[in-house]
Amino acid sequence: MRHYRGNRELQAHALGHDIAMADEQIDASTESAAPAAEKASRQSFWPLCAAVLALILLFNLSVSVPVAARLSQDQKNSGVVLVGYRSFGMHPTEITLDLWSLDGEKAPIDLFRSLFQAAGAP
Repeated sequence: MRHYRGNRELQAHALGHDIAMADEQIDASTESAAPAAEKASRQSFWPLCAAVLALILLFNLSVSVPVAARLSQDQKNSGVVLVGYRSFGMHPTEITLDLWSLDGEKAPIDLFRSLFQAAGAP
């Protein structure tokens, strides 16, 4: 057992002990809070990614659906598969018209007509 010479030494030792205990409590609470914060950030990450992807999909559908509707109005476009979407998936002003397939019996003028009809889609 340790003998203290005076009241000040006893107070300093008790104060140091209290500080060490407080540090241990802070470390313990920080360690338990860190995994909880990391888990919360992971839980909020995936819904955010899903929301961003859904917005990009809706943004592209605002082009794809009118192009498909316009091309389906003309029977001459039956052998042409032309898909419209935003450039790079999210460019606000550029639209890509992608030719996926073309029947062998279609003439180049049929493709040009389809392109002009797709360009005229609302």
